[in-house]
Amino acid sequence: MSRCRYLLLGCLLLCSSGPASAVTLGYADHPFAPYQTGYGREPADPPGMAVELVLESAQRLELPVVLERLPVRRLLQSVRYGSLDGVFSFSYSAERSGYLAFPLTRDGQIDASKALFAVDYTVFTRPGFDLQPLTQGIAALRHYRVGVLKDSAVAEYLEGEHIPFEVARTPELNLDKLRHGRLDMVLAAEQPTYQLIQSLGWQREIRGSSRPLFHWNYFLVFNRDFYLQHWSLCEAWWAQIQQRRPKVVQARSPLYR
Repeated sequence: MSRCRYLLLGCLLLCSSGPASAVTLGYADHPFAPYQTGYGREPADPPGMAVELVLESAQRLELPVVLERLPVRRLLQSVRYGSLDGVFSFSYSAERSGYLAFPLTRDGQIDASKALFAVDYTVFTRPGFDLQPLTQGIAALRHYRVGVLKDSAVAEYLEGEHIPFEVARTPELNLDKLRHGRLDMVLAAEQPTYQLIQSLGWQREIRGSSRPLFHWNYFLVFNRDFYLQHWSLCEAWWAQIQQRRPKVVQARSPLYR
């Protein structure tokens, strides 16, 4: 199994709680621009703002990191059973919280201030499709053929709401099914999907709703056992992400427009 190694200078700052070797992190093998870019096992150039933020915050802790790109299901299985120490970029769900450690506030709530980024989720349809029924909220999706990304938190959320849906391995496959009439709509992250539609040249064939259905935060998260063994390192890493995020976004955003 090939891995792309990012050896970030020095020994661990947090020697008492740090792992004996590099921390292994995984992220998806398909793009979620501008936060993660490119396809396949190797990071793209540039790799995406979330990847840069994870690596820069690790570098400030003098923490060596090994990155691995995998399909989402394999990422979750690998981190769940300890083959990976952590993964990014993942949103919170009750099911995931059983085996992943998310940053928390003092009163035990998810700490959005330590997210890598946040996105709005909206529906994408063909031009001329009547979006008026969606003013009734998420329940209105029950009446349509809805496409979502396989193994995503969105799929898990819709399943919990008893809303039927179809899945695809990549965002492109969902959008292609939409433009050919095999779906009524795709529920997806707003900015990454708009960027993907533009890169594919499908702007005249697909439009997005102007009313997001919900807003989600995405995090660097850790295997629970890893967090329990190295909790101070994980907390310091989240704190670095919180501190560095505005500066990384400001400095690197022009590369991803």
